[in-house]
Amino acid sequence: MTFRDYQGTRRVLGIDSGLIPVPSAADKTGNLSDVASQLTGTVTGGAWANAFSQELGYPVPQGEAYYTGGCSTASQCVFPGAAIPQSAFSAPAKNLLQDIPSPNVGSNFSTSAYEETLRDDKGSVRLDANTRFGMLTGCFSAQGFQVGPDTAGNRGARTSHRGCRADWI
Repeated sequence: MTFRDYQGTRRVLGIDSGLIPVPSAADKTGNLSDVASQLTGTVTGGAWANAFSQELGYPVPQGEAYYTGGCSTASQCVFPGAAIPQSAFSAPAKNLLQDIPSPNVGSNFSTSAYEETLRDDKGSVRLDANTRFGMLTGCFSAQGFQVGPDTAGNRGARTSHRGCRADWI
């Protein structure tokens, strides 16, 4: 008499990246009014003042505030209206901004684009035979389990187990 069984499980789920803060659409254009409270401090040093003056196209004196509430002209602060002119964006910054995803959960970005797969296989065979030497019973079982790949593209964790038994009665 022979008995055989097999059980297999397959599952594919997206791995949640969590909430990643990203710039808003307005931030990407230079409009930082949503984070204006973070534009604190003043221009320190003549080199910074000179660099700002060249990039922004208007005079920026040393000690001038980056932004203060109600600042609407370049004579009041470095970034009037809490906005950085796009003409002052460097070429690498312009190219990088294209690759940053837009927020899709409040002011954050989240994705489940990376897959996590589960593969679980179990099987066994049992053989019972009545021979001239007596009753012979044999059994073989095997199990394999794999989870992966992770977000780095690795194959994932694997385990396996095999067993064998033979008995004379």
